[in-house]
Amino acid sequence: MNFRKISGLVFLLGCLLLNHAVSQTGIIVNLKIAENPWADSHLKDKLDLKLSTIRQVSIIRADAGPLQTSHLDDLIEHGQANGGRFLIDIFIDRIDIEKRKASILPGLISRYQVYGTAVGKIRIVDIKKARLVELIDLDCSLKAKDRWQFVDDNPNDGDLKVSADKKVILFDRLEEEIAEKIFNEVTKLSKGNHFGD
Repeated sequence: MNFRKISGLVFLLGCLLLNHAVSQTGIIVNLKIAENPWADSHLKDKLDLKLSTIRQVSIIRADAGPLQTSHLDDLIEHGQANGGRFLIDIFIDRIDIEKRKASILPGLISRYQVYGTAVGKIRIVDIKKARLVELIDLDCSLKAKDRWQFVDDNPNDGDLKVSADKKVILFDRLEEEIAEKIFNEVTKLSKGNHFGD
């Protein structure tokens, strides 16, 4: 064999190994989020921005959008088809505003608080080993307002209302918190020996 054939073969082998290494370190992110009645969601963009800062792994974005299934076999098959090592399946069931009451002295002093809340789950699937690694409860909330009340116990107090522009800001901050929590989970996967086993 001459030098050009050997160097061509080495180059081809290097490309195959690099392609295999990328496929073993890929993380596929699958996001399903309930419709927010108060503000448009920008969670996908926030999450993409945060995940793009991780250097140890490649983030694989499936072209077809979020999977419409949560069956483990389907998720593994999807992950294998897209060359991933892990699939982060995020489903947010509810994102809304809720009021919470704390009675200090029943019948005399109470406190109402208004929160922006998001509830769901983060499921981490090991595609290579075809198993569920972790199931994490996602429960985030941010306080928007609170109101002390003396004698009158009124959950519909006008001072508890959150204006439309403040709701947009509230849910923007809430989505930042959700993206940070997901980012932290993905960062844990990208460290240590997770991709070498």
